[in-house]
Amino acid sequence: MELSWFSMGIAGLEAAILIGLLAVLLSRKEHYRYVRGGLIQGFLVVIFLRLWLPWTFWDGREFFSPACQSLVGWIWLAGMMVQGVRYAIVSIQQRAWLRHLRTLYPLQRIAGCPYPVRMGERIEEPGVMGWEKTIYLPDLHWEPMELRCVLLHESAHLDHRDLWWLRFGNGLRIVYWWCPWMGRLGAHLEFFLETRVDQKVASSLAPDEYLIYAQVLLGMEKKLRKSSARGKAQQMSSYLWGLRMEQRLKRVLTAGSLALVLTLAFGFQGLESPAFDAYWVARADGTMWLIENGKVKERKPAERFFEQESDLPIVWERERGG
Repeated sequence: MELSWFSMGIAGLEAAILIGLLAVLLSRKEHYRYVRGGLIQGFLVVIFLRLWLPWTFWDGREFFSPACQSLVGWIWLAGMMVQGVRYAIVSIQQRAWLRHLRTLYPLQRIAGCPYPVRMGERIEEPGVMGWEKTIYLPDLHWEPMELRCVLLHESAHLDHRDLWWLRFGNGLRIVYWWCPWMGRLGAHLEFFLETRVDQKVASSLAPDEYLIYAQVLLGMEKKLRKSSARGKAQQMSSYLWGLRMEQRLKRVLTAGSLALVLTLAFGFQGLESPAFDAYWVARADGTMWLIENGKVKERKPAERFFEQESDLPIVWERERGG
């Protein structure tokens, strides 16, 4: 087995096939997709590990030149760097936004909910965000049953560590940015996690309670849509405080782009040219063979060879095991 740019490309193609297969599995309507979450998680782990174990039995030099392999590898790394910078900017923005919310709204404890809750006007919709196990709720007029159902749903997300799997999916998007069905997998993964949570909540409720739970969640969508205009206006005003952070992020993006250009420039200088691995072989039959990148380019008698000068090294056949 060998490790090279070619082997990493083969590993990437194999992972892309697994990504497509997983996207198809998540799009099916059979019941097993809701209860066999371990199968989905196993697929994600195998897809990620395949690139970290990219060895292959194939010799890439038989298909592509070293320069071509290096070019494709640098393009892959450049795309990963760009995607990584984009996700880093989004992550920094979210952290700044959550830090701002923590200064505005204190934690609350609600009876029957195992996790703390932050409730405020600048929160648009219920959800879990960041690294803290905290539930965020908009400041609406909550009926007791509505509040209970929403807290059950969001608590189930925290119980099953769904945010970690979403981060794992974002990591796959960074690594396999060139995969055409990566976006489809991300959408199906989010839908799968939401559906699995509803199934888990349903298993802990009585049939009549689950019917109320489903009706409440459907009614919540209408309730949130009515307050969307107010939420968007408040969100625009709340983002004004982050202009200085936006400027810092732009500097980070500019510095990252400059580092990317310099990395590519120095990287391409190290690409192997076709004439770099060239030498003459003096054979026992009195002929001289010119070898370039493992291929015979020219043959001539030794007498004619020594009549002209050559800067390439000469290797005797016996030194190469011939």
